Amino acid sequence: MGARIAIVGTGAVGGYVGAHMAQAGEDVILVDFWPEHVERIRATGLRISHLRDVREFTIAARAMHVTELQGLSRERPIDIAFVSTKSYDTAWATMMIRQYLAPGGFVVSLQNCINEETIAGIVGWGRTLGAIASSITVELCEPGHVRRAGGKHGAGSNAPTASPPIPAPMTA
Repeated sequence: MGARIAIVGTGAVGGYVGAHMAQAGEDVILVDFWPEHVERIRATGLRISHLRDVREFTIAARAMHVTELQGLSRERPIDIAFVSTKSYDTAWATMMIRQYLAPGGFVVSLQNCINEETIAGIVGWGRTLGAIASSITVELCEPGHVRRAGGKHGAGSNAPTASPPIPAPMTA
């Protein structure tokens, strides 16, 4: 049996990544706090579109509202929890999912900021990983629909093929 994955915060970044994981056959639970978004995913799936170069797809996925998470206590624990919320929601989202983690499970900060210290303060450094999601320009344009501003770059990649140039340090 593969890893059980929860995406906490399935807006633009979390929805995009979670949809691709589900499309790849991973056991993914999408957790969100916007009722209309959760209901749309349940009713018609999570739609992923791009402004160019990539065909749109919709995936059927298990979606839960945060108020329904207590049901996870009767299921197999979460192996990997991705926290993909705004920075100010990191602590409570991590506290909320922590109780459903497997003993060897961990939390990945999939955000556009560095929040690993906040997460590690809740689950410990040995159970914390970071991933900066700053190069995928996505938006949650309506409930159940995430749109990416550009096509994929490189063969089979969801990331740019080259990083932007790093400016030279300023000297006095």
